[in-house]
Amino acid sequence: MLGSLKHNTRMYKPLIMIRLLFSLLLLALLAEISCGAVFIHLTDQHLDWEYHENTDPAVDWCHSNKKGDAGHFGSFKCHMPKVQLEASFSELKRLFPEPEFILWTGDFRRGFPTVYGRQEVLDVLTNTTELLSSYFPHTLVLPLFGNHDVDPNCWFDPQIAPTWLYPAAAKLWSRWLPDSSLSQLSRGGFYSYWSGFKPSDWSVISLHSCLWMKGNTPTQNITDPAGQFAWLEQELTAAQTRGQKVYIAGHCNPTPKGMWPQHNQMLADVVRKYSTAIEAMFWGH
Repeated sequence: MLGSLKHNTRMYKPLIMIRLLFSLLLLALLAEISCGAVFIHLTDQHLDWEYHENTDPAVDWCHSNKKGDAGHFGSFKCHMPKVQLEASFSELKRLFPEPEFILWTGDFRRGFPTVYGRQEVLDVLTNTTELLSSYFPHTLVLPLFGNHDVDPNCWFDPQIAPTWLYPAAAKLWSRWLPDSSLSQLSRGGFYSYWSGFKPSDWSVISLHSCLWMKGNTPTQNITDPAGQFAWLEQELTAAQTRGQKVYIAGHCNPTPKGMWPQHNQMLADVVRKYSTAIEAMFWGH
């Protein structure tokens, strides 16, 4: 898909987005911040380290012993094998060897309804983080959680997740994020990254939109889970005061069907209120 976004007050080159379809998932690439620098948007890899080549894709997600046509680089009926993820990272590196940064919008783990314990989640976070780092060792990466990156699946409890998931992710992602971002990530699962504080500097607000996802029962009756809306308004107010533009990134995209109605409406209200400070939004799922 090709598209463009132009800055409201400054002449930027168009933002070009190329999307490659891997399995049934979207691996989205690329395009522009000030001065035409390239960035990459990755989402929904759904890595399956137990994928079996030459099995029947119609049986048990390519995990059975039944012979079939599941290919070396995967099957559109199954989740992504490691070899496919490695191949995609390798091609990205060839096409865009030095991107300004990488947005990584979650769902690292395969999309099974059943999660085999917290260790499975942490192992996938570790393995995918190390793999991406090996291909882009000197590139800033701004990751966030998808709805499958937790145990139980799609169950982000604001009281429980900070006790195990967020601190573990912060430790892994400390290779990329500054202490100020890591502190907020450890508490709530969301953070901001500022390249500087001049109007010409870019910034990213990394949302934990799974807290608002319809189906995330622990937050259904909480007006502002983890205080994320209040925090978001503070960040956007600061950007607006400085005359900066921000990119907003999240996993679960804002739709009436995808989010709890009150959270979807609150997010829409915030985006309208601070529209002059928001350059673009990027979502996974």
